[in-house]
Amino acid sequence: MNLVIKIRKIWSMGVDIEFADFDVDPTNPESMLMYNIQGSIAQYNKAKILANSKRGRIAKAKKGEFPSSRRLYGYTFKKETVTPEINEEEKSVLIQMKDMLLYEGMSSNERAKHLSKIGIPALLVMHGIKQFVQVNGKKKQIPRPREEWILIKIPQIWNHETKNLILEALKKNTRNFGRKSKDYVLKGKVKCGRCGGTCGSGITSKTKSGIYKYYSCSNKRRKSYINGVKITTCEGKNWRVDIVDEVFWKWFKNEVPLPLKQFENYLLNKNMRNESTSLKSENVRNQLKRLSSEQDKYILLFGKIKISEKQYDDFTQPIVRQISYLENELVKITQIEESIDNSLDIYNVTLNFTRAFRELLETRLNTSEKRILIDYFIDEVIFLTDNNELKVVFK
Repeated sequence: MNLVIKIRKIWSMGVDIEFADFDVDPTNPESMLMYNIQGSIAQYNKAKILANSKRGRIAKAKKGEFPSSRRLYGYTFKKETVTPEINEEEKSVLIQMKDMLLYEGMSSNERAKHLSKIGIPALLVMHGIKQFVQVNGKKKQIPRPREEWILIKIPQIWNHETKNLILEALKKNTRNFGRKSKDYVLKGKVKCGRCGGTCGSGITSKTKSGIYKYYSCSNKRRKSYINGVKITTCEGKNWRVDIVDEVFWKWFKNEVPLPLKQFENYLLNKNMRNESTSLKSENVRNQLKRLSSEQDKYILLFGKIKISEKQYDDFTQPIVRQISYLENELVKITQIEESIDNSLDIYNVTLNFTRAFRELLETRLNTSEKRILIDYFIDEVIFLTDNNELKVVFK
């Protein structure tokens, strides 16, 4: 809504407006003509400034320069060459975040709490692949077409393999949002063979023998009406959870392939974790050194009677808490390093893991443990309603 429309709306509510630069009389045609002309000129100038700014940012991006004054976390802007260079301190924070995501399975909230505890401020994130457009008079955010993207080369922090691991882990985290459930094995894996919709176990039926849950297509449950008539998107049938889970698990134990590729990925991740653990250890030691130096400064000021005892306590207590937390973290990291250093060679790890895996499948596992194993191999399970079959897609 532009300024002219806003002011007309205020006048229609019976409110007077005082203008500092000139007088406007809503009842005088000549006065309103001048007002509308000045308002139109102002709107034109605003649109021209925005267009020039956008053109300037695009020109900078095409030259390989950053088009925004906002900095990118992990990099420091170098004014001499108008390009970013890696900030080693912020890089170590990003590596910590990567380890918490890939190796410790921490959620975004858990990662944020951990970083807050050790005194790392919130990260600034830049977004540039979405745009706002007008749809039926309303603003809507949509993905920017790939052909409009402009490549700006910057120093690399992650290699492509690590980037793909991070994206896959973030995708899994997104999939896990929603209602928690503990009683069905194929959570997040089931797709409808008719429409491709996701299937959950939200449908139940009560009988004399008990309550049964069913896998049901989300599009089948979605309510939609046209002219008062209910429209059903999917006509797929429901599948009893207990029967499907039992049949699938028996098949899984007998038919799952020998996971040699998964072992290779496991060992590769273990080597990557060894490198990142060393970086994490060094980063924690540097933080402890910095905090100890800061604590020594306050001890010196207190000794010279520059600050009172209360001020000394107020300054040093948060530092002592952070030091205690970091020392505990260092103990954990040291234990992880020792565990990795004492690991077996690749042949024994592969052989022992294969034996343990086969033995594990024959033990009595709970639903959560079964999900972990299934997620390791299976990408999705498709319910083919017409043939009463399950189609399994491996990763």
